[in-house]
Amino acid sequence: MKLNYIPLKKCPLLELNMASACVAEEEVYREVLTCPICLCLLTNPKVTSCMHTVCCGCLDKWINQKAKQVQKVCPCPVCRVDFKVPKGGANALKGNYILNDMLDALRKKLEKMADNIEQYCDICVLHDNKVQATSKCIDCDQFICDSCTRTHQSIRAVKGHKVIPITGDDQKDTRATLEMFPKRSKFCESHPDEPLKFYCTSCCEVLCRDCCITTHSGHKCEDLTHNVKGDMKNIGSLIEMAVQREANVKNAIEEMNEYKEIMENNAVAVKAAINATRKAQHDLIDKHYNNQVTEVEKLKHDTMKKVDVHIDSLELQNGITLSTKHLLEMQQQFGHPAQIISIRQELNSKTKEWSQPLELEFEPRIKIIFNDGKTTESGLNFGSVMPLEKTLNKFVRIEKNPFAMVGTMCSFELLENGDIVSAHLEGGINITDHITHEQKHHVKMRCIRLTTQGNNTIAVDRDTGTIKQLDEKGNFEREVDCIKPSDHCVAAGLDGKLIATHGKGQVSHIDVNTNTLISTHKIKDDGNVPNISITSRSETVISYFELNIVEKYSKNGDLLFTYNGQQGEYGLKTPTGVCVDPFDRIIVASSDNNTVHLLDSKGKFIKLLVTPKDNIIDPQDVAMDKQNRLIVGTYQGKLHYVNYMAN
Repeated sequence: MKLNYIPLKKCPLLELNMASACVAEEEVYREVLTCPICLCLLTNPKVTSCMHTVCCGCLDKWINQKAKQVQKVCPCPVCRVDFKVPKGGANALKGNYILNDMLDALRKKLEKMADNIEQYCDICVLHDNKVQATSKCIDCDQFICDSCTRTHQSIRAVKGHKVIPITGDDQKDTRATLEMFPKRSKFCESHPDEPLKFYCTSCCEVLCRDCCITTHSGHKCEDLTHNVKGDMKNIGSLIEMAVQREANVKNAIEEMNEYKEIMENNAVAVKAAINATRKAQHDLIDKHYNNQVTEVEKLKHDTMKKVDVHIDSLELQNGITLSTKHLLEMQQQFGHPAQIISIRQELNSKTKEWSQPLELEFEPRIKIIFNDGKTTESGLNFGSVMPLEKTLNKFVRIEKNPFAMVGTMCSFELLENGDIVSAHLEGGINITDHITHEQKHHVKMRCIRLTTQGNNTIAVDRDTGTIKQLDEKGNFEREVDCIKPSDHCVAAGLDGKLIATHGKGQVSHIDVNTNTLISTHKIKDDGNVPNISITSRSETVISYFELNIVEKYSKNGDLLFTYNGQQGEYGLKTPTGVCVDPFDRIIVASSDNNTVHLLDSKGKFIKLLVTPKDNIIDPQDVAMDKQNRLIVGTYQGKLHYVNYMAN
């Protein structure tokens, strides 16, 4: 009976182009067949319960050095997971026979032995005849000449052995040998002429035909190839899990590297703010602000160190997963059913382990915040650095007694000094003191969309469709006219950057300082004026009134995500104002169902910050103040302060 192995050609390692794959194949084989302790090719390989393979001698030395004598366990030299040390030490562990066989077949190639050494027939050499070998018997592991090959194939006892020709091409011969691995026969120790073809489910042993008839008579015996199908399926599932784990870890590492970049940019921006304030207050406060710079560096250094530790942990997990995946692939491609069944318990254990979700998230993340120093008639208030944690409050707290502005409101933003600038269409633009809540200045301009940079207001004039820059008192300074009207909405970014929607479904990135256009790309057009915001990475966040969606675009115009709300009564209904918090989380007001949604930077819903039970009617716009509170403004002109971050 022939055994049904998975054909070797299905192995992804061997589907590569023959010319380009040789080096990659050799490196994979070398990795799998190399001892992780001595870093040489394996000698008498032994398998731990966590499925890692080590030289028997190396593992014995490791056990003697690392074993915990009381518990009789030892940490694995690869993954550091404890395994039980059997009586007899490493020698009593299961041998990795498939790797042994592969070592025999590949040792010449991996040890870079000379290719021009003539190979003689192993049988003729026994009779002192040096006849060049032309074939190799995989089952006997012997090189044979033409004459011995014919004899070999005519003897009944060895007639079924797998014999392959020797071409002289080391690469082809190695590949041919490996391709025959799954097809070779394994013979019974008790009946050397009988191949192992059956599995006794009563004794959990692999048997030959004679064993079934004699020592296992009356037991339930199944066809070996049928019984091993479950194990082969398990190996396939584990390999798929390894691929997914590898992808998840890789994504987490990429995210951590992105966070490092954000952290670096964040630290640079904060240090610039510190230096600007220090210059205004002169040498008297140099010592204080030097200390603040040091604190930023310390916070950055400590955070980066934690991030690097997390990345190292993720890379270690990934390395362990890849190592195990390669071993599983070798078992899948070249393992004999008898060998695979012998590790069934380990396969089940690994499946259970890998079924648990990976801990990939890095917490707590922080952002460095600089609270500006103030110069007043009574003296100086020093600025200070503080770490802002990404952690959310368990319960959102909405401050009581919101204050109301004059007239209905379309949008609002905050100046650097904390004052609130609001747009009221026919009612113009108001600048309101954030402490006394008294109106300080009024601008006669029909406006529904505005933003702020520092203490400047940048507003869209509804009558002319142009962008105008106002000072902190609302006085006109200049027009931002590097794009043609009609302009609809604006949002301010870092370092004088501005984004504006205009025309039919267009958004432009502008440098306000030089009044120059940086780039323009397409967006959706639902026939209404959208609300927009900008992240620390110059990504555009847009809420579409009619389409009931929120989208984020890269600076180049690539769509990064689309969010259409949650299912049920708290879905996204007529989204209006949108903003980002210090961690680039996205906050969007849903006016028709009186909710405010919090999303992560990738558009995944986190929680509702405002629900209908909070009785905030018709939320129109949202913004963050300098205390990192969320301000929710309603169409009726009421401003509600929402505390959702832990600090």
